[in-house]
Amino acid sequence: MVLAARVSQHAVDPQWSARCAWRLRQRWPHADPLSLEEAAEELWANPELQALDPVVAADRWLEPVNAPSDFDVSLELTRFR
Repeated sequence: MVLAARVSQHAVDPQWSARCAWRLRQRWPHADPLSLEEAAEELWANPELQALDPVVAADRWLEPVNAPSDFDVSLELTRFR
């Protein structure tokens, strides 16, 4: 009985997962689709993200990746010329 409760507690909503994976695909268009689905399922396991719309959840999770950086790629590339 405990196992059944644990499984149902973590059962992924397929529509939520699909919408979340779709948003992740927009960020990483060349990523393996199965990997994006797995990432969406991992996001679903987070109760704070699960409570959000899946697109909003994906965006929230992507915030650190999308944040501006002090690192300037063009300066680094000039070192190799």
